Amino acid sequence: MIKELYQQTVREVSLNVSAGRVDSLRRKNITKSGCRVYHNGYIGVAGCLGQPTTDTWAAAEEALARKVPAAPPETGKERFREQGEALIPAEAFRAGCEELLATLRAEFPDFVLSNKLQMMDVEMRLENNAGLKYADRKRSYAMVLLVKQAGSPNMYDSHLMAVSRRFDREGWLDQAREILTAHRTLLPMPEGERCLILDNAIGDALQNFSILDKALSGREYLAGTSLFQGKLGLRLFDPRVTISYDVTGTEWLDRDDIFFDKEGTTLPGDRVNLIESGVLKTLETNKKYAAQLGLASTGGAYGDYDSAPALAALPLTVASTGESLAQLTEGRDCIFPLIASGGEWTDAGDYATPVQCAYLYRGGKLVGRLPEFSLAVKLNELFGEKFGGVSTDRFLGERRMVFEGAVQ
Repeated sequence: MIKELYQQTVREVSLNVSAGRVDSLRRKNITKSGCRVYHNGYIGVAGCLGQPTTDTWAAAEEALARKVPAAPPETGKERFREQGEALIPAEAFRAGCEELLATLRAEFPDFVLSNKLQMMDVEMRLENNAGLKYADRKRSYAMVLLVKQAGSPNMYDSHLMAVSRRFDREGWLDQAREILTAHRTLLPMPEGERCLILDNAIGDALQNFSILDKALSGREYLAGTSLFQGKLGLRLFDPRVTISYDVTGTEWLDRDDIFFDKEGTTLPGDRVNLIESGVLKTLETNKKYAAQLGLASTGGAYGDYDSAPALAALPLTVASTGESLAQLTEGRDCIFPLIASGGEWTDAGDYATPVQCAYLYRGGKLVGRLPEFSLAVKLNELFGEKFGGVSTDRFLGERRMVFEGAVQ
């Protein structure tokens, strides 16, 4: 019998922001422990807050009676990864954030900011009595502010969002200045071909590309319901398109980029290309579906700390195509969607959404706000004839994807 502990510890300092000022500070230090017992091909799971007790382990053993099948656990492996320096004292973080907000109040009195600023220390552990010891710890700072312009009837009009490995007050201030300054000026929609810019993980503007969750799912592929059915090993998109599951921790700072999944699967180089140079190379799998498909697991086993591992959608990244954003946009006026909600993907790969907030990108910066509009794309065109590329450099903290889309 193998006993295994899956544990998450979150240490957080969160500043609540109201009317552009810090009105409270909240500290959080929460540990969640999932106890697992493996025996004869089955798994028993029980969970608790804090450190597990003998009663928690006993409950996990009793849960074996439910006969939930499970892949064998990993054994005899060790790795510890730590990203980010020790967090600054809470008082220093609050003082720096209050300076940030005071500057924004003085420079932009026509905007009201709310929501939160926070710093987090998240540690995930997976270890068992068969020699497995994994731990991944990440520290980060986040600005998550909602923006409301004076006189606006909306609950909020824009947002300021940034994540960094250190408290980057000046960087956050520069980003806020660019967005708020642009928001003050309403410009007409650019004419001609519509160049659009998104982050390279697609972002909220396209629902984080939920269509790919189903199309690339090993479970859906086995069931015959994948949009890419029968196309494993075939070319789907433009040869410049590579779509990856990347847990290196260097591409996305706002994700829990844990180097192991809930089954203990790790990826060579902490990355796997599902679509490589336009070709469908593999599917999103955990150990169960990887075995049925004859593929290597892509580390897709997730779930709550107190549940058995199950296949989940992976956050995907579109790899850089080697050009800067300036090269990709070629001096054109481009649309930069920031907030889009209410859209939906069809099973055929078509998508349409209203865009509530977007800006005009010109000459390397945002120069004004655009009217609300509707955006429509087709998956095969987005990564085919309409695909412009993904930047090597970062704009507002992220690499950007450029494409042509239908705007109304």
